[in-house]
Amino acid sequence: TGSSTRGAGTAARIGSVREAANCLIASEWPRPHGPKYIAAVRACHDTLAGEVTTEEAARQAFIAAAAEAGILIGEAPLRG
Repeated sequence: TGSSTRGAGTAARIGSVREAANCLIASEWPRPHGPKYIAAVRACHDTLAGEVTTEEAARQAFIAAAAEAGILIGEAPLRG
């Protein structure tokens, strides 16, 4: 899905919607939480709950939230 920084300069590779959701709700996620963060949490929840059939919406929402927080350091294509 992408990479974001975690903690003091540590990078985390996020490879699934579940990992993205866990990263979003971790105490290390920068505050204050902006609107893209809130949208990403909802997108991950909806995907994990089976309300959305594709993971791409959650992926894009997570990338936007990481960029909003200033922690996005790269993104990789989805693996088939």
